[in-house]
Parts: sequence; structure tokens; C-alpha cells
Amino acid sequence: MFIEKELPNLAESNKSQLKGILKTLIAINTVNPPGNETLLVNEVAKIFKKQKIKYKIFSKSKNRANIVATIGKGKKELLFAVHSDTVPANPKSWNTNPFNLVEKKGKFYGRGVEDNKGPAASAILAFLLLKRYEKCLRYRISLAILADEERGSKYGMKYLLESKKIMPDYAIVLDIDNNMKAISIGEKGILRLKIMSFGKAAHASNPKEGVNAIANASALINEIKNFKFGHKNSSKKLFSGPTLNIGTIKGGSAINVVPDCCEFTLDIRYLPNQDPKKIICQIKKIASRIASKNKKSKCKFRFKLLSDEKPFEEAEDNVLVGLLCEAVSKTLGFKPKVIGLSGGTDTRRLVHFGINAIGYGAGNHQAHKNNESIEIKQLLDLSKVILLLSLTFSEKLS
Repeated sequence: MFIEKELPNLAESNKSQLKGILKTLIAINTVNPPGNETLLVNEVAKIFKKQKIKYKIFSKSKNRANIVATIGKGKKELLFAVHSDTVPANPKSWNTNPFNLVEKKGKFYGRGVEDNKGPAASAILAFLLLKRYEKCLRYRISLAILADEERGSKYGMKYLLESKKIMPDYAIVLDIDNNMKAISIGEKGILRLKIMSFGKAAHASNPKEGVNAIANASALINEIKNFKFGHKNSSKKLFSGPTLNIGTIKGGSAINVVPDCCEFTLDIRYLPNQDPKKIICQIKKIASRIASKNKKSKCKFRFKLLSDEKPFEEAEDNVLVGLLCEAVSKTLGFKPKVIGLSGGTDTRRLVHFGINAIGYGAGNHQAHKNNESIEIKQLLDLSKVILLLSLTFSEKLS
């Protein structure tokens, strides 16, 4: 393909353009909450409009906009997805202003340069370049820049899928950070629980008259912190084992009162072959055992399911994996490995809507950290991969 000969210099010659795009994105504070992604979407819309790239803006709520740009025509559609919101950044903990893009020793610094505004800038640049080759496309290539990924995608991917604003045939979510050497084809389930411990209030000078809810919660925490899941790992060995984290705890009203209430939360990452209901049942049995040991004190526990995001596991011989591997190999000179993620991305939401979706991206595990950074070369390389894959997709599936 003629584009392959042009690729080595195509993206590098647009480094200043990439930097300009990313500088604009970083300068717009989209810390979630509250998000305010509409400010960023309006700036991106100006870029697309100038290059005569068709786009649509979708909003479930004021200031929580998403933008979807499309190049080409045809029955099938390949969607690239990124998100525009970020986690907070405390300027006092940074060496630079987190909302001012800084270039130093081959890297960009700023909140979101890896997660996920850097890949967003790469994708935007790739689309500006792809526009030149629009006549070569037999299918639609789309780019979605989404709101609210960091807080569950209520205003982003979930909204667009549930309202049928988008329904691509294939999708690649550019939100994993493994130095471009991995493609994610699965994600663990994310089960979140709140456990409440109830006791009896009394004066601290006579604690035997009360039932200490914090002490009982502590007893349960000590039992489940080394919880044995009794699982069998996936035959594909994509994932590490399941995990359990005690995330928050609060209880008591005053230092001189025996606490009658305490609650804590659990974050459990489980495998595709595990049943979350059985996991909850196992933990409830542990709680019942502790309560039965303290019948006289009337120890009680109550469970509340906060959320359960289902896991997924795609096939390794997925046609999209093959096309992406080929594009990476031709562009970067190596074949990425397939992996499963412990974290969560918008990929699972696409898969659960029946869409063939996988994850890819640039970066080196800098997401959510102070002084977040990314290699400039990786962002330029990502633009190349997106560009080549877009043209390959149209050619190979025609």
C-alpha cells in the first residue's frame, strides 16, 4: 500500500500540529467531577470543521458533551474511542502546572497526557491525515471523544450506546498503557460492595454495656482481607488472579461513645469464569460465622451491592486483533501480545452491546500519577498505527 512508504515521515512532520492539539486539550480543565467536557468538545469541533470532517455532538446533560467524527462511507464502521475527562491533579504535588503542556527531554507532561488526552490528540491528528485519503476508504472510520469515563460513563459511552447514538461494527478503545506492545482482549469483572456493621451505643466508660460496631467490622475485615476465591484461572492465561481491596471505612460518632454503626467498602476484581453471586455468598458466610460467635452481643452485618461490571474475554483469533497486529508490526516493527486487564475501560461496554471491541494505546503506566508524562514518539507512532489500520481495515474487509 502506498501509504506505508509515506508513514515514516508523515506523522513526524506533524509533530508541531500534534503538540498544538494536545496543548489545547490539556489547557481545558475536564477534571471529573464535574467534567465540563463540552468546553473541550467545542474546541475539537473547530478543528474538524476547519478540515471539513463531518461530526456530531451528543449530550445527555449540560456541559457533558461527546463528539463523534466520521470519515468515509459504507455499510461497516470501525470506531476509535478515547475519553476527554481526567482525574484531579493537585498543583502543589506537581513540578509543573498540570494544565499547561510542558515538553522536556522527548516527553510531554500534563494531566491527561497519557490518560487519555494524549491518545485523543494522536487520534485527532490521524483523522486530519486520513481525510487526505478519504477516497480510498470503502467503509466508515469514526472517532468518538467521550465524556465521563473516569466515573462510569453515564454521560459518555453508556449514554451513546443505550440511546443508539453509535453502533459500530468494530471498535478500538485507545486507553491502555503498555508502551504500545499489548492489545487487551479481556477485562476482569468489577464487583463493589458496602458492608454495614451494627452494634449498640454506650458510654465509653462502660463499653461492656454496648456492642462495638467498629470492632466487629474489624473482625470481619481481618477474615476477608486474605479471602481465598477458590477459582480456576482462564485457560488462555490472560489474567492474573482475582483480587479484593478494602477501599474505605467509616464509623463512630464521638471518641467517648461505643460506636453502633460502621461501614466499609470492597472492590473485587473477578475472572470471566467466576460467578459474582457466589463470591458474595462466600463473604456472607464469613460474616454469619463471626456474628454467630457473638450472639450475646447481637452482632449484625448488612450487605449492599454498589455495582457489578461484568467481565469479558474476546477470542485471540479475532479479525480485529489480526488487523491491529499487522498495522503495529508494519509501523513499529514488533508484534504486540494479547493481554487481559485488571482495570476497566469503555471496551467492556462496547462488548456487552455485542460490538467486536478491543483495547490498545500509548503510554507507560503514568495514568493518575503526579507529573503524568508520555513519550512524544509514542503519540506520533499511535497516529501512524491509527492511520494505517484505518486504510487496512477498509481494504482487507472489502
